[in-house]
Amino acid sequence: MPDFTRLARTTAVRIALRYVLIYVLLVGAALAVFYWATGRYVDAQLYASMQEDFKLLRARYDRDGSEGLAALMQSRSDSAAAEGRFYLLVDKDDRTQAGNLLGLPPEDPLPLDGEVHVVWVEDDIIPLDRYDDDAYWPVIGAVLPDGSRMVVARSVDDAESLQLYSLY
Repeated sequence: MPDFTRLARTTAVRIALRYVLIYVLLVGAALAVFYWATGRYVDAQLYASMQEDFKLLRARYDRDGSEGLAALMQSRSDSAAAEGRFYLLVDKDDRTQAGNLLGLPPEDPLPLDGEVHVVWVEDDIIPLDRYDDDAYWPVIGAVLPDGSRMVVARSVDDAESLQLYSLY
């Protein structure tokens, strides 16, 4: 029967263990960098998609006013919730004009500068049971010239799934 304690003290085994440790550390670092880069890429794609959507809605407002924007926003809202896309248009008196969100995110104050911000979205303003947890979501909001406010929000569930899937 071999003596494993004596074998473990040999130079060859110690060098082999060092190489295994170095290999494990390098692979771990490579996977961490890959995970980080994938997350950045997915976030960039999500934000770019939201900004394009926002620009299209804003162009409709500039061309057709609040009525045209409300019609486009409502047509998008009817099919978009299942895909994790949410919209809201409220007038200057906080009355809902269009959209599938039940209210504005409670961020105080909600940035309404036309840029993507990650804000806290509570599940009670989301109309679907699929999104039954409060979470941070990317949101774009703007105050329109007539005083109404427009919000475009995206669930990050699909993006997180894609990022986790990229590891396998």
